[in-house]
Amino acid sequence: MDLPKGVLSAVDFDSLVTAMRGADWGPVDVSHIDDLYMGEGSHLGELIPILGEAAIPQILSTLLKDFPSTIARLRRAAITGDINALREAAHYLKSGARQVDARQIGELSAILELAAGRALPPKPWTFLTSATAQLICTMLDFQAKYGTT
Repeated sequence: MDLPKGVLSAVDFDSLVTAMRGADWGPVDVSHIDDLYMGEGSHLGELIPILGEAAIPQILSTLLKDFPSTIARLRRAAITGDINALREAAHYLKSGARQVDARQIGELSAILELAAGRALPPKPWTFLTSATAQLICTMLDFQAKYGTT
């Protein structure tokens, strides 16, 4: 059953994020997608031979420095039921993630952006909040793996 706007509390949303953290489940299966693609045709694949793997954190720093504010925007939008803010935050994140070949984050952001953009009353809040929580978990895992802070 979909949650109507404003029903999901901050505590419930944060509990969902905590439950998903490190788990192999979520509404979207991205297990077949590299978290960071460095293969043929990727931006990183072209830069790493020139700059070396030690440059990866510096290359990712632009994306990673925006994570705290983007996570806050996604969280706030999911809790308040602001579908436009959710779509805009997902779009912003999708663009940044795709520029550095952070493919899981890019894919989840694209799916969330599309779902939020097509959501018509009654809004599919169960999927949107679960997908948002999954995206935040993926971002936190990515930050823990590739961040320097």
